[in-house]
Amino acid sequence: MIAKIEGVVWDVNIKFITVGVGGIGFKVYATNETKEIAHKDNNISLFTHLIVREDALDLYGFLSEEELGFLKCLSQFPASAQNCFECFEC
Repeated sequence: MIAKIEGVVWDVNIKFITVGVGGIGFKVYATNETKEIAHKDNNISLFTHLIVREDALDLYGFLSEEELGFLKCLSQFPASAQNCFECFEC
């Protein structure tokens, strides 16, 4: 499990942020609020939640532990959590 990621913002696009850590770029899905404060070449620190699927490892990043906690709470209800995750990828 990846609990937190700290690194340099390499790229920000409509779906995700690429965070560089030690020469490796991590694709981190994030909320619009998070993407708005993420500026290329600036440092960022995100609390993360890793979703393991048969065909993917999806990393979701949050500015605060409270936001992350809300997502974890939703994940107890699979239909709600899936809708929430899909919002990240809009």
